[in-house]
Amino acid sequence: IMCLMLTACNTATKTVNTQSTENVLRYGITKSIEHLNPILTEEGHSELQSLVYRGLMKQTETNDVVGDVAKSVTISEDELTYTFMLHEATWHDGQPITADDVKFTPDQIKTPEVASPYFSDFQTVVAVEIVDEQTVQIIVNEPTPTLLHKLKVGLLPQHIYEGQDILTAPQNTAPVGNGPYLLKNWSADDVLTFEANERFYSTTPEIDKIIVFTKLDENAKLLRLKSGDLHIAQITPQQKKAVEAYEHVEVKTLQTADYRALQFNQQHAQLADERVRKAI
Repeated sequence: IMCLMLTACNTATKTVNTQSTENVLRYGITKSIEHLNPILTEEGHSELQSLVYRGLMKQTETNDVVGDVAKSVTISEDELTYTFMLHEATWHDGQPITADDVKFTPDQIKTPEVASPYFSDFQTVVAVEIVDEQTVQIIVNEPTPTLLHKLKVGLLPQHIYEGQDILTAPQNTAPVGNGPYLLKNWSADDVLTFEANERFYSTTPEIDKIIVFTKLDENAKLLRLKSGDLHIAQITPQQKKAVEAYEHVEVKTLQTADYRALQFNQQHAQLADERVRKAI
């Protein structure tokens, strides 16, 4: 996956072609964004969801999983009980983040009617118990080494979503999150504008505003990168050579840890035959 960035565009960049001192990042993507609810879409536009919603855990640049909303985590000797202490933090509307929100989120993920793509990730979770307002325990029925990684999924505010249909709640497109940015505007032409959350419990964002242009085809992204209208965008490998000729653009190659696989249902009579699987 190739990522382009104006070499002049970093956390101290002024808006392109203006005299403003406001730090603005203009990001172009091909995808269409339907909502920002973190439990309804897996990975598809997680870079936007993580601007608005943060989970108990987060991943570092070196792929270590560390606390995010969680200030600390303790794992029992039998690896069946995880105890989390929370940071003192607030939602974008000023309400405190509590253990109730931590319990509410996996409870919704495990509700079949919600049809969350994270449903299978939480099948070993048998209980989420509130110890006090800032402490919560997650109990699993067998050791689950991937649990902390799965807890990167953004938390939902119980006081906002409780009593609503998660699938159709208006807050899916007008979110009240806990992340470093607030969604300030979602225009009719699907341009999303995010502004820094000055009350964010962790490092204060250095970029004041992020403007995301969605539904751009590959050629449109190239033209807007070349003109300076975009600061960053992903490109295809086929476009790399052409873009490297742009003097003001730097091409970054990102390493990923994902994979693609074909998995067979070996309960199926024909697929249970190893010769059939090898032939396919």
